Amino acid sequence: MSSVEIETSLPTSETATPPPEDVFAPEQAAASPVENTQQKTIRELETAIGAYAQKKAQEGAPETIAIGQGHEAPSEPENPPVYVANVSEHEYKKGLRQSVQSSLRWLAEQTKKMIKKFKGRFVYKES
Repeated sequence: MSSVEIETSLPTSETATPPPEDVFAPEQAAASPVENTQQKTIRELETAIGAYAQKKAQEGAPETIAIGQGHEAPSEPENPPVYVANVSEHEYKKGLRQSVQSSLRWLAEQTKKMIKKFKGRFVYKES
C-alpha cells in the first residue's frame, strides 16, 4: 500500500478565527427578546396587581385575609329528614339470620348500614 496523505478540512489553530467577543457578552443575553418580553409581562402584572389592590383598599376590603377564621360550622336543619327502611323491624331481624344467598339477608344488611349512617333519623317500615 502506498502512503497517501489525507487532507483534513478542520482548521488549524493558525487559521481558525476566534468567536466574536459579543457572542457571550452578558449585556447581549440580558437584551434578548424573550427576556424583554418576560420583563414587560412582569411590569404589566405588577401594574395590574397594584391597581387591583388600590381598588380593594378603596372598597374597604381588608388587606390581609385570614384563612379559616370567621367560618361557622353548618347548622343542622330544624326538622332533619327521616329515612324509612324498606323492611319492617321484624323482617330486618329475620333477614340477618338468613343465608348469604337470600335477598332478604341482602336487604337486612343494607338496612343495617342505613341505621349506622343515619343514626337518630331512621325508622322502620310499618308492618
